[in-house]
Parts: sequence; structure tokens; C-alpha cells
Amino acid sequence: MMKFCDPEEFDYPIYYMQFEEAGVKSLYLEIDMEATSFEQIKTRVQSFAEMGLVTN
Repeated sequence: MMKFCDPEEFDYPIYYMQFEEAGVKSLYLEIDMEATSFEQIKTRVQSFAEMGLVTN
């Protein structure tokens, strides 16, 4: 989600509820228009993906 983008911020709760109802895991990421390094985002996505592989 783009930081400070009101239309996206208003839509997110609706999407989140629909994902939860459908049993779809989601990850909320905020990005900046002028972001030059995506290493933090890459790490968060990798961690999220690994969580889906772990079963208890």
C-alpha cells in the first residue's frame, strides 16, 4: 500500500475482512513513492512466506 494514499487506506479494512472470511492470509506492506531500497520489504515478504510453510 502506498503511504498517505487515502483511497487505498479506506479500502484496506474491506479487503482485510474479505481475506479473513475466505481464509486467505495477507501481509500489509507500506511503501513510499521515493523508496530506493526494498530490502526491508523483501525480508518481510520472505518471513511471511516462511510462516505459511511452518505447521504445528
